[in-house]
Amino acid sequence: MKLPKHPVALAFNNASSSSTTTTSSIARKALIASWRQSQNHNEHYSYTFNAPPISSSTPTPPKPNRIITVRQFQCGEQTGVGTGAVVWPAAQILMKYLEKLESTQSKAPTSVSTRAIVLGCGTGIEGCVYSEILSNRHRDKRHHVHNTDVGEVLKLTSENVSSYLATITTIDPDDDLNNFNVELTVGSYMWGEELTWVTDSAVPDDKTFDVILVSDCILPKLYPIEPLVDAIAKLLSKARNGVCYVSYEHRLFAHNGEHFDPKLRFFELCAAAGLHVTTVADEELDELYRMPGEVDVWVVQWVER
Repeated sequence: MKLPKHPVALAFNNASSSSTTTTSSIARKALIASWRQSQNHNEHYSYTFNAPPISSSTPTPPKPNRIITVRQFQCGEQTGVGTGAVVWPAAQILMKYLEKLESTQSKAPTSVSTRAIVLGCGTGIEGCVYSEILSNRHRDKRHHVHNTDVGEVLKLTSENVSSYLATITTIDPDDDLNNFNVELTVGSYMWGEELTWVTDSAVPDDKTFDVILVSDCILPKLYPIEPLVDAIAKLLSKARNGVCYVSYEHRLFAHNGEHFDPKLRFFELCAAAGLHVTTVADEELDELYRMPGEVDVWVVQWVER
């Protein structure tokens, strides 16, 4: 007959288990801090893009990894540039998630020639990273990535995009801007308005996109949520089953003395517009670049009818 454990032994085992869980939690937070805070106050932010292997059906060898560096500066809101002058954790998590999607090729956008737009692009880092993702896919096709924001921050965006494009030939001698298969542009766009400056010679009348990227733009005290959802609804392609990826850092807000949840409001507005929002499970994000309970990645698509 198996004797029950002594209460003291049970208490010791439970304490050990709790200690292990606590240690694991602390280690996890330390890993998050290692990337979240490592470049917080640097003048430049550097991102290593790990080029995925090309599929066996494509004879072209994979491109080399690139280090994409953008200039950033703190407290932009105090100088009239706004909050987009730095690379926030939500943007880092989204970029690494998009990399993972491409490497697994399980949920990557299906369009062969992709039209993408970044809303609230800030430093321009997401557009540069997504250009790398597209340039490693279907190299015989021409892709388009349009960075959009408003105001003074666009000067920083243009500077960073120009610097990125200038590095292409220095990193990969076989590349140059004539055969780089991504058109990367910068322009002003106010959410919800008509997008007039984006042109594509192949489909000049089409102002919709296969992919929309939005990172850390749901800040109701600074930017109303309604125009953002309106912009997504205007720009997301129905015909090509477009996908919008949104990264969102949870923050507490109050309205008229009551708690206000921007996430719920965003979901409500999307539903009213005929858009469905899915939250990406934490385990589907990059193993290191994730902040459970703090940062979400959402996938927004048109509701199937």
